[in-house]
Amino acid sequence: MMKFENLAQVGDRIKAFDFQPMRDHEGVWVKGEVVKRHEFGEMHKETLIPFSCYIVKCEESSDNQYKVGEEVFVPYEIDFMEYEERVTKL
Repeated sequence: MMKFENLAQVGDRIKAFDFQPMRDHEGVWVKGEVVKRHEFGEMHKETLIPFSCYIVKCEESSDNQYKVGEEVFVPYEIDFMEYEERVTKL
């Protein structure tokens, strides 16, 4: 099982960081509702996403990196710089 695989279900709201915030940088994050739990090998809107993830409908993001309503892929686990608070349920 991957680190955040069972954290949320469709309809839950989460906040996810791209990387761990540091003293001189707040981090890059997205908040939104989980609209799908994507499993490796499934197609999503005619695109193969090469990892298992939550598909989140953006409600808010740091520095408006993502548009409101945009679908953002949040991996259940990452290989590099994973940490405990990367994904949290709101």
